[in-house]
Order: sequence, then C-alpha cells, then structure tokens
Amino acid sequence: MPKANEKAVRAALTPYDSVLVRAVHGGWDDWRALQLGGRLLFPARSRACVVYDFIVQRAMTALGDDPAVRTIRRDETVKFIFADTVALRFKKANDK
Repeated sequence: MPKANEKAVRAALTPYDSVLVRAVHGGWDDWRALQLGGRLLFPARSRACVVYDFIVQRAMTALGDDPAVRTIRRDETVKFIFADTVALRFKKANDK
C-alpha cells in the first residue's frame, strides 16, 4: 500500500476536524451516560465495542448529508471517503 501524502490528507480532512472531534468525544459521553462501571464481565472489550459504535453512529449522522463524503458500511466497520481522496476508519485502540 502506498504511503499517504500527509499534506493531501490534512487538506481533505481539515474542514471536518470539528465534526470528527465531536463524534469521538460524543461517543465517550454516550458511554459514560450508560453508567455500566462494574457491571460488565468483559469491561475493556465491551467498552471498546460500544464506544466505537457510538462514535461511528455520530459520525455517520454528522456526515450523512455531505455530498463530498461517502460512507461505506461493511463487515462490522464503517469507512468514510472524503472527496474521493482520503479514506478514514475509526479503530478500537489502547494507549499503545
């Protein structure tokens, strides 16, 4: 896979910075509102999946009417294609 041109990626995504940040922060806010602390058998895995789902739902809603953004929903993941130039996918991750 070719290495992305950072300048081109930043140019394509900069107009969406606030939308993407709100989706991420909102997903975490949605998780905290559930108040599930101590009630889950697999808390890290469950949290990762639920937060991911909330983030993606918020991003899909926020970007859904933008003609420059295509959403591809497949195989339990969602990819966002910005201006037919940059593909973005949220990932479940830890500090590493």
